[in-house]
Amino acid sequence: MDGQTLQEILIICVCFPLYCYGQYQVPTPTFEAFKPKGFRVSIPDDEKVELFAFHGKINKPIIQIEPGDFSQDVLKAVNGRFTYTDPNIKLKENDVINYWIFVQHDQLGFRIDEQSWTVDELRPIEELNEVSRCINPRITTEEPNKLCPGDEIIHDTFSGKAIDLNTWKVEQYIPEELDFPLNIYKNSPEIVEIVDDTLQIRTQLAQNFSQNINLNPGCTRTDNMFCAKSNRHQTVMWNQPTVSGKLTSKRTFSAFVNITIRAKLPKGDYVYPEIYLQDVANPESLILIAFTRGNENYEKNGIDIGGKQLYGGPYNISIKDAKNPHNYLAIYKNAEHIGNKWHTFRANLGPDGLNFYIDDQLYGRFSSVSSPYADFKQIEMVRLVLGIAVGGHSLFPDGYTSSGKEKPYKNLDRYSVRDFLSKSSWLETWSSDTGLQVDYVTVTAL
Repeated sequence: MDGQTLQEILIICVCFPLYCYGQYQVPTPTFEAFKPKGFRVSIPDDEKVELFAFHGKINKPIIQIEPGDFSQDVLKAVNGRFTYTDPNIKLKENDVINYWIFVQHDQLGFRIDEQSWTVDELRPIEELNEVSRCINPRITTEEPNKLCPGDEIIHDTFSGKAIDLNTWKVEQYIPEELDFPLNIYKNSPEIVEIVDDTLQIRTQLAQNFSQNINLNPGCTRTDNMFCAKSNRHQTVMWNQPTVSGKLTSKRTFSAFVNITIRAKLPKGDYVYPEIYLQDVANPESLILIAFTRGNENYEKNGIDIGGKQLYGGPYNISIKDAKNPHNYLAIYKNAEHIGNKWHTFRANLGPDGLNFYIDDQLYGRFSSVSSPYADFKQIEMVRLVLGIAVGGHSLFPDGYTSSGKEKPYKNLDRYSVRDFLSKSSWLETWSSDTGLQVDYVTVTAL
């Protein structure tokens, strides 16, 4: 299709930047840059897409309908995507591609102008010519058309001397969101390290927690409210009194996967592991792979929901659910605290449902209609999280006792930090076991 024909389509079809008559939304393109040279951009196939046109410039502005320095009209999808590939474009990290795209969908035209993409990684040139081994791959990642059933998405045995920063981001921020745990996350060898081929994530009492917090430089959030906090002019001490660690996978992927994690879960009052998949689009939506309370027991009216119980399943962190924190989760009841021994936790997440295992024993199964608590079928892309946290406002319901001692704080109470510290009998239960230890993690495509 020549430029004149494309221009005629743009004139005939009156379109807005994202929608045309409310019928179709142009998907965000996936970009890839290669070394020493090579460039690829694509959008997912749709049975009604008839054309994908891309026009771009490198480090220079581009105006509407301008041809650009490089461009192509793609008329046919291959392996489920409309893809423009140019093996001769040479890019470097932090280059900015300014572009506009046009998609013809069901005989209507859709154009998105004034877009840009920054090169954040240069991939090996061998991947540019890689052809998908799957005609209809079930799983997608941020790198399209590369995964078949059984392919590894994440595999880490923690056998090096340091965290693999190509696989993981070591978090450092103040969690002023979700469940509001009583800890900050810090990237420190005292908190997160590899020892004897094992990932160790610890928690400990913060130093000078009554003073200001400043996690810059190194904060992993862009909003400063998650990076620094001042106690100045406050009548109530809000600063989190403990420090913990968390890793999040740099690779995101669709939720049709098999996950296997061998780990020893933490013990200690009001400590809990964070081992879950997190919805990229909606961070409150989780799929818990292994959750248990660090408390040896946590009782009310003769019912113990402490560390002898393991939980797994779809879960939505929402303050409104603080009184019913574990509705619709699968529960495995053990004879002793789950954290006493190493266990292998597995989650099989397929299009027909979710299955959860401990040491190859199935203890929970969810169909598409069995879990109204979280509609996991609506989750498109997820990331894997490994960490440890303290307290919070939903995971430890009020009115329970831990080894005969009342819970030291109340959920949603503005004095929860003060009360948590003033009744510090929980600290006596913390020991060398108050940490998450991980032997290996494997995530494979279904």
